[in-house]
Amino acid sequence: GGKMRQRGMVLILSLIFLTVVSLLAMAAMRGGVLQEKMAGNYQESLQALQAAEAALRGAERYIEGGTAGPFNNSEGLYELVDTAMDPLASTTSWRSHNTGGQGPSPEYFIERLPYTQSLNENLAADEPQGERRLYRITARGYGLSNESFVLLQSTYSR
Repeated sequence: GGKMRQRGMVLILSLIFLTVVSLLAMAAMRGGVLQEKMAGNYQESLQALQAAEAALRGAERYIEGGTAGPFNNSEGLYELVDTAMDPLASTTSWRSHNTGGQGPSPEYFIERLPYTQSLNENLAADEPQGERRLYRITARGYGLSNESFVLLQSTYSR
């Protein structure tokens, strides 16, 4: 009778061991899936960041070309009066910057700020003061989908 009980005990121990190994394997798979999702999200955010940076540079080239305008608060060209434009508002008008990359094209809008005095100018009363025009550029770049985007903002002096 003792050998029969031992055989039953081996079966129970084997089932417990199999259950523990199965739980460890499932935990390892779950961790691998999580790592894969994190890597995909990171790649998506890098794509969006690069697209937004490309749109910023495109807007700077547009301003540097000297033909920027008219700043009539449409088509992504705004004259700053009292408040800054809200990049998340649905009424904000954006200009597309086609990079030829994957995913949606990055976009930007430009706010022309009031004239400001140049930093290295002479403050003598009998000399004319130089003026610089400042522009605030807001760019939005997307990842491979519309679900992830990055907003960047810079101030450009000309």
